[in-house]
Amino acid sequence: LRMGSQAVHSVVPAVIYTHPELAQVGLSYSDCIRKFGKDEFACLRVNEEGMDRADMERLERTPVGFVELRATKISGKVLGMTACGPCAAELANQVALCISSGLTVRDIALSIHSYPSHGYLLHRISLALATSNVLGLLSACGPAGKLLGSLGRQLWRVSKVMRPLSSKEKIWYSEGSKKSLLLGSSDGSVQCDDIEEGRVHLFSYLEAYADKISIDENDFSNWKQRKPI
Repeated sequence: LRMGSQAVHSVVPAVIYTHPELAQVGLSYSDCIRKFGKDEFACLRVNEEGMDRADMERLERTPVGFVELRATKISGKVLGMTACGPCAAELANQVALCISSGLTVRDIALSIHSYPSHGYLLHRISLALATSNVLGLLSACGPAGKLLGSLGRQLWRVSKVMRPLSSKEKIWYSEGSKKSLLLGSSDGSVQCDDIEEGRVHLFSYLEAYADKISIDENDFSNWKQRKPI
């Protein structure tokens, strides 16, 4: 007699316990593009260096520490997070709960986070994403503003259903976000100091395309030519 049900976990944090820790949960940047298109979600990345908590624990921090949060642009539904830092795994656990529960960046922004703490940076990022558009600002302006913001989001959803982005375009943008170019190195040799001091930059194909950077490279040119019309 078989009893019980099969465990299915759609949201599982992935953590690499190095120094500092690396963690990701939910949809990656390219996954978000493939599913929603490049203009249907918001992504905000903030470096930990220079934050209040980072200053208090400078010996524990590294210049590469960051937190990147991804959410749908208008509704604010949390999609995923990537983090690098001493408590990246703990942040991934918090975001996993948000994704599983269908919470939005407004929910994170409205929750009180202890200060100073490692999770306070996630709170600040969520607050910035929640108020990054007019509808988000309205939702923070009392009951009347919250009602207007909710109506605006419903109208936005209807407009997107009437003008969907083709699946070929989403795939093309997704491929461009995964592939990268190294700009600034004439002989191909790169040192860590070159990247930290800004002499060499790593661009995704999508960033180079959006910034209209002129690049003479066959693979990049072929990718541009494949863009669906």
